[in-house]
Amino acid sequence: SPWQCLLTTDNPNGAPFVRYPEIIALLMSKKYRDAEFATVHPDTAARVPLPAIERELDWYEIAVMTRAGQAKALGIQEIGKGHLGPGAYADVAVYPIRIDEVDPSVDHQKVIEAFGQTEYTIKRGRVVARRGECLIDGSNATFWVKPKVSEAYDMGKDPDFIEKFDRYYTVRMRNYPVQEEYLNRNRCIETEAEI
Repeated sequence: SPWQCLLTTDNPNGAPFVRYPEIIALLMSKKYRDAEFATVHPDTAARVPLPAIERELDWYEIAVMTRAGQAKALGIQEIGKGHLGPGAYADVAVYPIRIDEVDPSVDHQKVIEAFGQTEYTIKRGRVVARRGECLIDGSNATFWVKPKVSEAYDMGKDPDFIEKFDRYYTVRMRNYPVQEEYLNRNRCIETEAEI
């Protein structure tokens, strides 16, 4: 379900978001997946189920997986995120592709090119970028989560976790926190963690 499998970034530790156009094309085209899979070691096919997956996502499923699903998962639909209904923030990305004229299962290269750069990026109803050029200077709102976590489960104070984090991560733990003074216009979502 695209409502349960979301395309998100963990940059710089995960795949860079600039590769999303290719990932979207892979999700939409079995032909493209097979061509890419043919470039990996032949023994891989016996170890992963990827070659057996026939499903090709459609435009609606990609929109859910890349936009609406995140808003629903974060619980911010009711405040205007992830939809275009009344009360929405009017955050829209317009891509240079006519979805009624492109078969993504066949024309995966057109999908990659189209998702490579928006024609228009609209934030809060204002065009902020056109064809890769920023038109508005300034900051937008930042949504962030502030969970209430019991001291007993605060991983930032767990010596074993800290040791493993320092040993295996390329980014230091002290670089992760973002001080509130860096959040110009922000909306805090407070939650209570249950473990």
